Amino acid sequence: MLFNAEFFFGAIVILVGLAVELVGWKIHQQIVSVSGFIVGLVVGDFIWSQVFYVDYIFWRIFILATFSIIFFVLFFVYIRISIGVTLGIVGALIVSGFTSSRTIADWSLNYVFFQTNYNYPVLVIAFAISSYAGYRFFKLGYIILSTGIGSILVAYGGIISGLWTYNYLGIFLLLSLLLGSIVQLSQEGIIRERRLQIMDFKYCPKCGKLIDKNSAICSKCGRPVSGEEN
Repeated sequence: MLFNAEFFFGAIVILVGLAVELVGWKIHQQIVSVSGFIVGLVVGDFIWSQVFYVDYIFWRIFILATFSIIFFVLFFVYIRISIGVTLGIVGALIVSGFTSSRTIADWSLNYVFFQTNYNYPVLVIAFAISSYAGYRFFKLGYIILSTGIGSILVAYGGIISGLWTYNYLGIFLLLSLLLGSIVQLSQEGIIRERRLQIMDFKYCPKCGKLIDKNSAICSKCGRPVSGEEN
């Protein structure tokens, strides 16, 4: 069995993306920084391929690193902007997967280079609408950041590993985004329900037992608790 480095690397990226979608909202500051770094890579790769394309690996690394640092700092300082930009990138990538096409730009005996042709007006509109939605509903911030970044990693991980092609980027990005949103919103609902349940109880000031807030006497130590504050 031959070792396929790209497949295993892509599989790792998919697993990391799923992990970010599931638990990213629990590590608030860290997910903001990760979001800035990943968005910087996506934007840098787009700029490199469409504007400054040069067939030189060190220039590509320099461009990717520069944009990653810029967005890392921007996201860390301006959380509301980071939410808007992240959702805007996700929206543009989803639309790109359905509206863009790829053509062969160059080939050799062992290598084929594909050039992606983007529908720029549609991408700009998708980015603007998605960014506004993220900026407007910023209270869902960490859920948007983690699901957005996780879905990007899952979608691109599948392309790297060869599980699907760029033509299916939009579909898998959308499915991953929906999966992450469902999981995180359900977890958020469970946490909120637990908080409401706790509000229906109070602690006995003597023994610390959790009792019904309407109880007049602690069932454990017998102390009167009527009128006592939580």
